[in-house]
Amino acid sequence: MPSMTDSASRFTVAAALASLLAACGSAAPPARSTSPFEAQHAEVFEDGADFIADPTHLEGRWREDWSRDLDRRVSWSDVIARVTVHTLRTDTDLDRVDTYRLIAAIDEALWGQAPEDDLTLTVREGEPGYGTLEGNDRRILNQPFLLFVKWYDTPEGQVRPHWHLAPATEPVVSRVEYLIDNRLRAPEDRADQRVIVHEN
Repeated sequence: MPSMTDSASRFTVAAALASLLAACGSAAPPARSTSPFEAQHAEVFEDGADFIADPTHLEGRWREDWSRDLDRRVSWSDVIARVTVHTLRTDTDLDRVDTYRLIAAIDEALWGQAPEDDLTLTVREGEPGYGTLEGNDRRILNQPFLLFVKWYDTPEGQVRPHWHLAPATEPVVSRVEYLIDNRLRAPEDRADQRVIVHEN
């Protein structure tokens, strides 16, 4: 007949295993690329930001381009989330090339799931998105944004994000939620479709 000590020991082991399994079950899945990162993806995941708070103020070609790019981002994103950038710093390497490093806290996932509560977003001087961040620290830090992420595989076998930030204003969020709803109802690739809203 097992002793009280044996029973207590078994209970402790079982409780520890249950806790471990629960923790594993609640952990976010690791990041993984869902398709090769191609030139068309780089056009809308340029590792930069825009500051268009109300797209209804755009006219003509500007409005069409904004709608097209947003539609492609939503169609191709692995993660779409409300975020707050709480840290922004600039690093300079030995070649005197600057790198912006943003740390964004995930406030709410709208599509997909980030592997961490914070994501580190980087862009090097000379890359397309760098100029959108330069001199805009106050417009970025501690402001609500929508983050669009497409994962890509590095030559070293790591998975990294290419990304875009857009203001999390009511007009932008509403449009994104509408496009996500369309994606949920028609999950096939909609990359070649264009959704343009004309205002009366």
